[in-house]
Amino acid sequence: MASPERYTQWRYLILDDCFHQAACNPSIQWFKEALLQEVNRRLSEMNPSIKPIAMRTLEKDLVDFEALYGTEVLRQREGGRVFYRYASPEESIHKGNLSKGERTALMTVLDSLGRYRDMERWDWWAWAEVLLRGQMGIFPEADSNVSAMDRIQRLTMSKDAQRWLLTVAESLFSSKPLRIAYAPGLGEQTERISFLPEQLVLQENRLFALGRCWDMEAEDWFGLCLDLNEIVALDDVAVDWPASSSTYRDVHFSWSRYIEHRIKLQPGLVQLKSQSPETVRVWVEADLARQFLKEPMHPSQDLRVEQSAEGIIFTLQVIPDESFKQFALQWGRKFQVLEPAELRHAMREESKALADMYAPMFGP
Repeated sequence: MASPERYTQWRYLILDDCFHQAACNPSIQWFKEALLQEVNRRLSEMNPSIKPIAMRTLEKDLVDFEALYGTEVLRQREGGRVFYRYASPEESIHKGNLSKGERTALMTVLDSLGRYRDMERWDWWAWAEVLLRGQMGIFPEADSNVSAMDRIQRLTMSKDAQRWLLTVAESLFSSKPLRIAYAPGLGEQTERISFLPEQLVLQENRLFALGRCWDMEAEDWFGLCLDLNEIVALDDVAVDWPASSSTYRDVHFSWSRYIEHRIKLQPGLVQLKSQSPETVRVWVEADLARQFLKEPMHPSQDLRVEQSAEGIIFTLQVIPDESFKQFALQWGRKFQVLEPAELRHAMREESKALADMYAPMFGP
């Protein structure tokens, strides 16, 4: 479950958004009563189990909010009542208004972590450092005549994924299982499971937690690739979990290999059994092929290619699951599966089904 401190941060984010709205649109006036109602409404959307806050909590948040982030919140009157807004649309807690001490501390941390630059498995730090220095104002300040603007393309993460990420990550690093309710495919049916995340993967702005689950009735393990968007709730209850995980260690299975052998992850149940990748040969039209020569479609892509009929034949070592089929279909006529025969037949059937969907609805 999210901590009370986490809820406080959520409230600050809501206040920030409300004040920004009012700064951009003068017709929006956030009086305390309306602000309280809006904060509680959004908190309920984030997590229905959160209790509504009282007016005294909101009043404390307003004071702490300004002191913590150094933002300028205007208090204006109309009809004897006070409403709140930012002084400027450019005002935001996301600009990282740090105190002198905080700025010095952050710079010390960044300088210390600088020794990891260019080290194996630390390539993520290069991008993270740029984001931190830019977002928190550690780079030299721009000329005062330059208007504030977003200069870095940020990771887009859904509110649902943000809501659960910290708790899931804590479970991952502490090896403490969670009791999770999730809606597969975001359908109406909800499943409750005891889940221990073992890998966190970011693909195309989607966050996946891959891990194991324990079936108490069958007394057996099964795997799960969970899209964090599908989580409905984290139950604050004792988790049914074997006292010893020795039975799991007997299973010859690696999440790293599971990820490595697939073109893209798909949420769903996973059999904890090793699968060997297959040799897949595909023909790609010349223009698209040049893209894949610069940015391989998969790490297993063979550097040795064949020229063929205004295109190039690539060889991959992957598991041709549903995600691969969807990957191949997205390129239309520019991408054709040649081998294996079973996969080519499956692609032909899928293409026929798609063609039938777009048959004329009325008349010839």
